[in-house]
Amino acid sequence: MATVTDEGIITAVSIGSVTIKAVVPGTDISDKCEITVNPKAVTGIECQSNASVLLGETVKIKASVKPIDASNTSIVWTSLNPEIANVDSSGNVKGVALGTAIIVAKTIDGEFEGSCSVEVFGIDQCIKIFSSQGTEGSTSSGFYSYLRLNINTNSTQKIYINSILLVDENNYLKFGETPNISCIEYTNKYVTVNHGNSHGNTFMADGWKFIIDYTWNGKNYQYTHTHKGGILM
Repeated sequence: MATVTDEGIITAVSIGSVTIKAVVPGTDISDKCEITVNPKAVTGIECQSNASVLLGETVKIKASVKPIDASNTSIVWTSLNPEIANVDSSGNVKGVALGTAIIVAKTIDGEFEGSCSVEVFGIDQCIKIFSSQGTEGSTSSGFYSYLRLNINTNSTQKIYINSILLVDENNYLKFGETPNISCIEYTNKYVTVNHGNSHGNTFMADGWKFIIDYTWNGKNYQYTHTHKGGILM
């Protein structure tokens, strides 16, 4: 509960009561003192105010009890919108539906509260699509220019690619395919123009568009990406 030095300095080491006895050396003179070590009370809680998480994935909410050396720093976590997001006893929040949920962190000591607004978003806010261009390879008519398309979900969750259309700056269809595959990343090349035998004459397909139709979590999405130039080395 407590320790005491020869000089009578008492240091609390745990919660509870302890009896300190002082004795005069060489005599039977002594006295006692009852010391009670009280718990250090919680004075508040700080919780991050906002967070976001991809549907089906998990994010940890940060919260800290004040003071940091309080005797009881336990926190009880609750979701006010469990149909949107649920939370476990460690503050890990999982998105279960699109929308916004309020997560509450409450201290056991003092019942101080903090809250965090968590947005559960879809893959359309997470997916990254970019393109690059270059000249390489040969066909029966010579070398060709191409556009390279890269789709990255930035997630462990796969998307199902239904179709990819490539149209030029005048919206004329140049190419179409139906990959029909599930993936977290997809890369492919699309021939834009042949160059005869003039190797290195890259065709600048500025304004060309990829129109990608995909499905994620049972919902269909369409993403249009416009190529802005740039040569793939």
